[in-house]
Amino acid sequence: MRANDLMLDWGDSSQLYFFSAGQAIPGGSVRAVELPRVPEAPSGLAAKQVWLSTDVEITWQDESDDETGFRVQYRTVPSPPFGWRTAAELAADATSYRFTDTTFDLRYHFRVAAFNDAGTSTWSNEDSVVVLRWVGPWAILVPVVILALVGWGRWALRSRRRG
Repeated sequence: MRANDLMLDWGDSSQLYFFSAGQAIPGGSVRAVELPRVPEAPSGLAAKQVWLSTDVEITWQDESDDETGFRVQYRTVPSPPFGWRTAAELAADATSYRFTDTTFDLRYHFRVAAFNDAGTSTWSNEDSVVVLRWVGPWAILVPVVILALVGWGRWALRSRRRG
């Protein structure tokens, strides 16, 4: 043992002693300290396009009680050279996130992990969604109105011929 080395010895009591250069130095009472652990991974991740929007709603189950937050990541297909990107870091106990940075006709893959001071959990399951262009209610309403008017016009025309 070198002069500056420290060695721990519990002895036969609850006192902790440090030995340095062969000399015992009392270290105080012994107490157990629980080290922080990496949080459990979230589960049940699901992604879906929000109705009447190009946003994507991502939801998951929080399986841990000791996280300090969640990291949501995404990638697109075809994937750019940098792969996964962080969309957001959310507070503890979060179970959803609304992703708004979308482009039409791309498939987005999502995953989420919990983190704390001890580290980051494994990633949740992945889910994906293709963001479709929402054309609004006029895309449905206008053809219906046109068909109704054409149908009404035909009916009116036939009524005149009979009358």
